[in-house]
Parts: sequence; structure tokens; C-alpha cells
Amino acid sequence: MSSRVSGSPILSTARPLSANHRPVVAFPDFHEAALLFVAICLDKPNHVELRLATREAHLAFLAANAAAVKLGGPFLDAADKPVGSLLIVEAADEAAAKTLLDEDPYAKAALFSSVELKPWKRVVGAEL
Repeated sequence: MSSRVSGSPILSTARPLSANHRPVVAFPDFHEAALLFVAICLDKPNHVELRLATREAHLAFLAANAAAVKLGGPFLDAADKPVGSLLIVEAADEAAAKTLLDEDPYAKAALFSSVELKPWKRVVGAEL
């Protein structure tokens, strides 16, 4: 049985403690947990029509992958027209995040002029 003491590592209390026994301190292995990545996707110039034609399939893709796609939305220009996308995805590693993003109908339609994928860590704000 493990317990979490506020602000401390997880302390293992699986066996009775003897006078010579010290508790085992187990620090969480952050490499085993899924990671968050931010994808910054910029549209090719003058491709609003392609974005709009592909939007329904894109939204269906996001809904089907809602467990992995934690947050997303378009970048807007001064006229409120979409010019790119920002997605925060949860994946085992960068390769898995890239594989997921490559399946997005926007990516398959070659909408983006560039896609930048970066590891990301939430520090403040809503849980994702």
C-alpha cells in the first residue's frame, strides 16, 4: 500500500517497519507517464477555403481522439479568419504525438505551411 504525503514523494508502507528499517522513497518516473505536446500549425497563405472544406472531417477527427487532444483551436488574423491551429496533445512520446497529428485531415490535406511540435508542461491553469 502506498500513501502520498502532501508535498513529498510517495512513501511505501507495504511491510511493517522494524527499528532498522527506513521507509522506501519512490519518486514518480515521469518517463512512464504520458507527456503533453503543443503543436503550432500555420496554414499556407490564402488557404482558408481548404480549411473550411476540410473542417468537418477535422472536427470529427478531434472528437474521435478527444482522450489525446486536450485543447485546441485556430489562430486568427486581424479579420478573424483562421490562419493556423494550436493543439495540445497527450502522448507517450514525441513520435506518438507526431503520428497522431499526421492523421489529422488538415495535415492530410496539406493545409499547413509549417508544424512545430514541442514538449509542454502545464504549470498553472486548468487540468488537461
